[in-house]
Amino acid sequence: MIFFNEKGGIYGKLMILEGIMIIVPLVMIPFNMTDVPYIFDFLVPGLGSVILGLLICIVVKNREYTRNNLKYISAKVVFFAWLYGFFIGSLPFILSGRLTMIQALFESVSGFTTTGLSVIDVTVTPAVFLFYRSFIQFMGGLGFILMMIIFIQGKQSMDLYNAEGHPDKLMPNLGKTARTIFAMYSGFLVLGTIAYAAFGMSLFDSINHAMCALSTGGFSTKADSIGAFHSPQIEGVTIILMLIGTTNFAVLLLLVKGKIRQFFKVSEVRFMFLLLFIFVPVMSAGLFFKMYLGLGESIRLSLFNVV
Repeated sequence: MIFFNEKGGIYGKLMILEGIMIIVPLVMIPFNMTDVPYIFDFLVPGLGSVILGLLICIVVKNREYTRNNLKYISAKVVFFAWLYGFFIGSLPFILSGRLTMIQALFESVSGFTTTGLSVIDVTVTPAVFLFYRSFIQFMGGLGFILMMIIFIQGKQSMDLYNAEGHPDKLMPNLGKTARTIFAMYSGFLVLGTIAYAAFGMSLFDSINHAMCALSTGGFSTKADSIGAFHSPQIEGVTIILMLIGTTNFAVLLLLVKGKIRQFFKVSEVRFMFLLLFIFVPVMSAGLFFKMYLGLGESIRLSLFNVV
């Protein structure tokens, strides 16, 4: 498919994709029927975005662009994708009356950009909204353009992919690269969820924390975040998922393929471990001598916070 000379075009497709993303958290409703009253808070903006996107694809006809201005057009598309995502992502919070417009935009931006700052009181927030926050962080970690390329490709896809800031070129074919990244990201999500559950988290908490740790975002279902579980094992799982989430996918592919030696030869990996080697002992010493914590606890807290 070609985005820039077919009917509709990429703007409509992005609106469809982002509308579907707003609807996805409703999969939680059958597991928590007390959240049924919030269905339309997600359906209305989600279906509205899908319908509007379809109309644009049917009605709008894009002109074909030259190679000289494709980079400029790609930058505009990426800007639209994120700006529209912030807006549509805020609507469930607004329609439910849980947040004001400014608070909802703040939460949406924080989620999609994986910043992790929040204005929500998680102790009184329905489960579907907690899952929604985690899900938008997970999707933000991947990026809208990458998600779109998984399903729809064209000859301008590489320009869009680069414009969103993706350095990862895992396969000769961009579509295969996007699908490989998604498969790896999803695989780590499943493994992280299983690991959390094995160490005592509920399945709901496990899924949410795995999504947020992989995106290095930090949203949580608990007011005290990971600290609420008082588990070194859970902290360990979080550390591993955060390291995975912050590492280049091309590097992670080496690890997935079992190329351990090549993995540790990558300068990015070596520099990361160098930083850990320097700062974890420094912080551990501070906690041990200044806060009078035990040596084991000092190292554990230092490792978690430095990562």
